[in-house]
Amino acid sequence: LFGIPGVELTFDKPVTIALSVGSIANGATLTVWRSPDATSPWTQAGLSSPTCVVSGGLCTFDTTLASRFTATRKKPTITIGVNPTSLIAGNSTILTWSTTNATSCTASGSWSGTKATAGTQTFPNLTPNQTYTHTCAPKRGQSVTGSATVTVSPSTADTTPPSAPSNFAGVAASQTQANL
Repeated sequence: LFGIPGVELTFDKPVTIALSVGSIANGATLTVWRSPDATSPWTQAGLSSPTCVVSGGLCTFDTTLASRFTATRKKPTITIGVNPTSLIAGNSTILTWSTTNATSCTASGSWSGTKATAGTQTFPNLTPNQTYTHTCAPKRGQSVTGSATVTVSPSTADTTPPSAPSNFAGVAASQTQANL
C-alpha cells in the first residue's frame, strides 16, 4: 500500500508511480488499484492502464489521481472440457483446455505429463470412465486445477445369430480328383 492517507491529488498530466512490490514478483503482471483512504472502495479511475509488469521489484504505472495504491496478482483460471461427454467403449473423445494468467501446466488422472497452457488432444478407443485433470500455475503464486470426465458405456455384444449362407453352388470332387 502506497500513498498519503486522506489526501487525493489531481494532476493535469499523468505522473508515473513506481510501487515497490519486491523482486520475487519480477515478470508478473499485476492489477493496480487506488483508493482515497484504503477504506473506501478500490477503483482504477485515473490510471492510464489497469495493470503493470513488475521489473526490478517495481510496479510502474501512470495516473492522474494520486491517493493510496495497491497491486494484486491476477489469479490463473482454467477452462477444460471433453466432447462428447459420454460415449460407447471403443470410441474417441476430444479434450480441449485453455488458461489465463498461467505459465505452466501438468496433466494427471487419465493422462499425464507437462502440457501447454491451451490445446486439444484426442483420446481414441476409450474404456470405462476417464477423468482428465489439468493443473496450471502462474510464474509465481497459487495454481488452479480443472477436470473433465467422459462417461464410457460398455459396448453391447451382437447377439444376432448368424444367418445361413444362400445362393452358393458347389461341385463335389470325384474320387479320382481327390487321390491325385
